[in-house]
Amino acid sequence: MIAELTMSVTLGCLVWMPNLCLKDGVHINGAHFDKEMVKIIDVARETAPMLKKDTVWITSAADSQHMEGSLHYVNRAFDIRIRNIIGDKQTEARLWAERMQEALGDDYDVVLESDHIHVEFDPNTPDGFNIRME
Repeated sequence: MIAELTMSVTLGCLVWMPNLCLKDGVHINGAHFDKEMVKIIDVARETAPMLKKDTVWITSAADSQHMEGSLHYVNRAFDIRIRNIIGDKQTEARLWAERMQEALGDDYDVVLESDHIHVEFDPNTPDGFNIRME
């Protein structure tokens, strides 16, 4: 199942934002619609680089296998695909992660991993932007 959001209108002006889709098998629930989690989606779309098919893909939420203690298991984290970035993927992914961290602030952690950006709402540990190449 693919969920899709389309363009938004602000103050009567058309504002371009990429679509949002969920990878098959991604499980979301009501907690993912809390304002703190919706902010992650909004910021990912607002700060995205050029993407194939103009789409931000959520590749994991409350599903898959994650490290022990992961905030995915308590509905406080998303993984965002980077393989669909147009251009220098690693540079653009790093810049995207930095823009997201700046826009989200200290209550969020943005981690660039080898094949995705992990974003979590974690107000108790203001770690900030990290690069983890695993």
